[in-house]
Amino acid sequence: MKPAVVLWCLLFGTHVARAATVTEVHYVMGTYFRIIAEHGDEPAARAALRRCFGATRDLEERFSRFDPNSELSRLNATVSDGTAVVVSDDMAELLRRAVALRAATEDAFDVSIGALTQLWRDASAWPPAAQVAAARRESGPEALTLDGSRVARRPGVQIDLDGIAKGWAVDRCATELRRDGIAAALLSFGESSLYALGAPAGTRGWSVIVRGLDPDATVGALRLRDEAVSVSAVFGHSRYIGGRPVGHIVDPRSGEPLRFPGMALVVSTSATDAEAFSKALLIRGRAGFRGDMLRGALLVRPQGIQRFGRLAFTAAAQSIAATAEPLR
Repeated sequence: MKPAVVLWCLLFGTHVARAATVTEVHYVMGTYFRIIAEHGDEPAARAALRRCFGATRDLEERFSRFDPNSELSRLNATVSDGTAVVVSDDMAELLRRAVALRAATEDAFDVSIGALTQLWRDASAWPPAAQVAAARRESGPEALTLDGSRVARRPGVQIDLDGIAKGWAVDRCATELRRDGIAAALLSFGESSLYALGAPAGTRGWSVIVRGLDPDATVGALRLRDEAVSVSAVFGHSRYIGGRPVGHIVDPRSGEPLRFPGMALVVSTSATDAEAFSKALLIRGRAGFRGDMLRGALLVRPQGIQRFGRLAFTAAAQSIAATAEPLR
């Protein structure tokens, strides 16, 4: 899953003494999933959190590209000659959403770019333009055909769910926590995909500190209530190919990884949608923001911060002490 060092969670407000605050952190999908919940019955709350983590592990067994036995790995290993194969309901639902989000982001988000992402992950030298173009041709609007639980891939198509699976898991967990009677919880998956369920007692919402291009400094704070957040970032110096700095996010339109520092934060009612649009905003800039589908967004570049839509955001630049970070 994508690296995430851009959000730090911080609780504000006065807690009601009768409500227990339960916090658990589990390692799943290659990163840490942290849930803070308030509930009057601590054992019941802890059981609900454990069910949520268990459901996320089940999704990992379907969507992981690292596990050769996952449903995704087995699907990608089949010959992609256009013949439809039956997939699980979870896989079919996620692929349907992903295809819709590809259209909504005007191709800036695309799960069919697995051949491209693999090319750049494996590259020790800058790939020739012809090789990039060939991998790019194996993705796009006609790459996947969905019919109920049946999926057909055009020849050469590889599916990569890294950019959306965490958001899907967060949405699933938020739904299950509501069903289990949890009215206030903050879900932080790798610090890059979050959901704020309700609000802590005595507050108007959950507060999260937003980190910018320097992971040790903040750019401000968001207040969230029944909203999801996704962050996509490129720091430009974490990896080099052929002497050129590159990020881990590939632009499906050009076929090349983003190279310049930037951070995009998107607030939506859905963590799944926020995952797709945070990449679209980072790739396309202002054109990647859809006011009809999103609550708001921030785009942070070395030149400054752009703000879109309606956000409960307060700008404040300050350093973050290492001792204050829950997972460091």
